Amino acid sequence: MAQSSVQHINSLSTFESFISRNPVVIVDFFATWCGPCKSIAPYFEELARKTPSIKFVKVDVEEGADIAGKYSVHSMPTFILFKNGSEFDRFSGADRTKLLSFTQVSGGGQPHRLHEEQNKMSMMRTVAAIVIIFVTVFVVSKLMK
Repeated sequence: MAQSSVQHINSLSTFESFISRNPVVIVDFFATWCGPCKSIAPYFEELARKTPSIKFVKVDVEEGADIAGKYSVHSMPTFILFKNGSEFDRFSGADRTKLLSFTQVSGGGQPHRLHEEQNKMSMMRTVAAIVIIFVTVFVVSKLMK
């Protein structure tokens, strides 16, 4: 069996040192009793093997409670993307698509923030719906005269 590419860190000082030394780090905050954490763990390991330019870390929220507390992790799994030592993005839940999107930051261009793109698209749809309603009301009011 191949050696794991995932670091297990439960000390706050070790964690902070690790994220400050590595340009891109994806952290999986998990609990041993968490079903969704167990289901996504093999995929997390697979991404770590396939993406050596990114460092992958697992933090057990019970053993590393000080780390989880500092980063306000309240649900598991929570994935946090760190870039140049600072939190860049996060999501909670065993979502393979979002986790995969985190691996796209190593390409040197602008990192991909999936939830921001989704929020922009949602706002654009809302604005479009408001414009359609306004135009419809305007046209109907002109026809009623």
